[in-house]
Amino acid sequence: MELNKIILWAIFPVLVSCGNRKIGLAEMSPNPFMEITDKNGNIILKDSLKLTLKGSNKKSSSYVMKLQGCAGKTNLTITTINTSGSLLVDGKLGDIEIKNGNHTVNYTPSNITGNSLIVFQVKDEFDKMTSKKIEIVTFENLAPEAYMKVVPSGMFSDKEYKLDATGSFDRDAKFGGTITSYTFTINGKSFETVDGSPIASWIFGDKGKYNISVTVKDSDGGIGTYALPEPFLVN
Repeated sequence: MELNKIILWAIFPVLVSCGNRKIGLAEMSPNPFMEITDKNGNIILKDSLKLTLKGSNKKSSSYVMKLQGCAGKTNLTITTINTSGSLLVDGKLGDIEIKNGNHTVNYTPSNITGNSLIVFQVKDEFDKMTSKKIEIVTFENLAPEAYMKVVPSGMFSDKEYKLDATGSFDRDAKFGGTITSYTFTINGKSFETVDGSPIASWIFGDKGKYNISVTVKDSDGGIGTYALPEPFLVN
């Protein structure tokens, strides 16, 4: 079964600054300062950053990086170097001058999954340079792992049981994946639980053996199925 994928948007404000110093001689001028932060302003990149992300079921994935200029230097330019794919700065190719305000870098890798490398180089009017590196690793969606058990309930009948699939999990939950639906099948007849609950109550009408399984679906469309290894016996 082919694994599904999802589209991703990675947004990073890239701050390029140097303080409010007056530009002097080249030997007195500090190197440009650059850092990459998350949406809350926390620094996530000082030298390099490796991102591990899920891929996309579209033809390409896009990664958008936000850049902000600094007020302390003039003629500040940024160069973006990537190993593969298309990379635009403010919708244009090549070097740009970083001014005060926000700038956008849009990167579309040539392959939906795999490794991509982007290097940012910031240079001032004295040719002093600072560089940062981002490695992006994308992978296909991992299908969820299904599991279930049948436990006695007995609230209204001695033939009432709970179908419990709380042991199921999404294998890429740390990247935002969740299980969105649980479908139980009893002797060939299936039903989906209400509101994505992993537990369902069931009253068996007759004594006998029942083949029971559960199918779970994750937020990326991945499917996992588990069947009880032996028919469940209702006495």
